[in-house]
Amino acid sequence: MTTSSPWKLLLAIGLLIVSSGQVVEASFGDQSHIFMACIHHCFFGNCSTDSDLSRFHRTQPWHLQLLGWDCEDECGHQCMWKAVDYFEAFEERVQFRGKWPFVRWFGLQEPASAVFSLLNLLANFYGWSEFNKRISSNNRFHALWKCQAYLAMNAWFWSLAFHSRDIYLTESMDYFGAFSIVLFSLYAIIARVTIERVESLLRFIQVPFACFFLYHVYYMMNVKFDHQYHIGLNIVIGIINSIMWLLWTWANRRRPYVAKCAFVVVSLLILSSLEILDFSPLWYVFDAHSLWHLGTAPLPLVWYRFLIDDCRFESMKVRETPSRRTLARRGLARLKEILKELSVLNYRDDSFLIE
Repeated sequence: MTTSSPWKLLLAIGLLIVSSGQVVEASFGDQSHIFMACIHHCFFGNCSTDSDLSRFHRTQPWHLQLLGWDCEDECGHQCMWKAVDYFEAFEERVQFRGKWPFVRWFGLQEPASAVFSLLNLLANFYGWSEFNKRISSNNRFHALWKCQAYLAMNAWFWSLAFHSRDIYLTESMDYFGAFSIVLFSLYAIIARVTIERVESLLRFIQVPFACFFLYHVYYMMNVKFDHQYHIGLNIVIGIINSIMWLLWTWANRRRPYVAKCAFVVVSLLILSSLEILDFSPLWYVFDAHSLWHLGTAPLPLVWYRFLIDDCRFESMKVRETPSRRTLARRGLARLKEILKELSVLNYRDDSFLIE
């Protein structure tokens, strides 16, 4: 097996998973005659004139206005359910624009995923607050985990926004927020080891990671908003990231607190199987993706507990390990003691010769 074989294997796994759950722009539901006929009738009957739009805005509930549901969007939503009712009569479940239909709660487009994203956001906020209270900002790992916490909260905010209302802005920010967390987690394990050993090399690691993230955003925004490429890239980086964290926990297995790290990494690997599964939502509320968000919600509480323990352990090591300056002072003091002893011995020998 050549040295490139493991990377080819990872890429193959990533593409296989992506192809099994590939997102497509059009689906059977929105291409069906009943849906398209309903859209045509609804638009020209409710959204085609200024008077129609004025009447629509007067009667539209405030929470739908707040989330930006316009007349065309409302037609799409209502016609989707008309098509769902039609296909259910034949015991068929269909997707619309690559997604399953969901019951709308107070304007939330995917209510379960939105609520569970909020739980993840709150868990990260609480975990970071506890970490920040217990670990001094002077700790050499504080800045690293502060950056991760802020990126995580940003990612879950946009996940909440996207699942509340699926538009181009929220979709893009959700994608880039999620990718920033996956990529930063890989950077974090490398930085964690680097800070511990050769902290001066950290800046040379930061630059390629930052450039790669910016390239990914540029490609998605200016070349092609490629769902398959994005998801496959996340899977490959996630696999590498998980392997590296598990290797680190094994290398430091004598530290009792690293079990928390292993628990989080293994849990994420198991929960990731939900992203591969694709089933129609239970009661049109809970799909595999929403259950993935539910499963990840408590993990930040364990993760930040691990980070607190790790920072405390490293602080104790620093206090117990003398600095170079301290070692130099001790060496100089010892040298003075030796010279003093030698001078005393020389004095005694000279006195003996005089006698």
